[in-house]
Amino acid sequence: GYSGTPPDCISDIPGVAPIIVEGMCSQRSGLKGKFEPVARTASGRPWYKKANGATLYFDPNHWGVVQNFNNWLFGGQEPSTTATNNLNGVPGAYFGLSEDLTTQNGYPVGGGDLPPFGTTTWTVNCGGTDTQVEVTITEIKVELSGSNTGKCAVSGSCFSSLNYGYDEECTFTVFEGGVLDVISFNTEECCDKLAVGGVEYEGTIGPEGVTVSAGDQITWSSD
Repeated sequence: GYSGTPPDCISDIPGVAPIIVEGMCSQRSGLKGKFEPVARTASGRPWYKKANGATLYFDPNHWGVVQNFNNWLFGGQEPSTTATNNLNGVPGAYFGLSEDLTTQNGYPVGGGDLPPFGTTTWTVNCGGTDTQVEVTITEIKVELSGSNTGKCAVSGSCFSSLNYGYDEECTFTVFEGGVLDVISFNTEECCDKLAVGGVEYEGTIGPEGVTVSAGDQITWSSD
């Protein structure tokens, strides 16, 4: 099994899962894809970052003291975790703003403790023009299900059995489809196996890049 320092596959924010963003206009295609939770801002809400540097966070007042706009917004800078408004330091700067039922001066206002999941309308700066765009945000999650033994654990979209022992039996159920990203995989060949979609993986060859769908079950067993 895996030995040494556990790999960093667990979110730094317990209970907050990575998210997938879909939709967007072609000019903002860089905002599509997987965002990982990084930390919490002064408002207590998590902020997220994509591998290309794009960010998603809640700003209680992204215009600073001039206006009172509070939105989830996409940006290109990491937000301050201590400031209480204008978290990127540039008043009114954004790639996209979350919509709500209330507007001020024609701009959307509103935000909850987490980003608006599901499909909602955002005001997105597409090529210099604010455009109403349907954006879909979903959490990536997998959970333990059934009767399980051993060190199996789940946090957000990461599942593992670090430093596993004898006679483990675990079932992980996928609730959001996606592609598996193997952080570390090292089992006893012949006997300790992870099964995904009817295919068994053992030794140091894990299910990297394998696509799973909502409802799929992944099983782990050791002798």
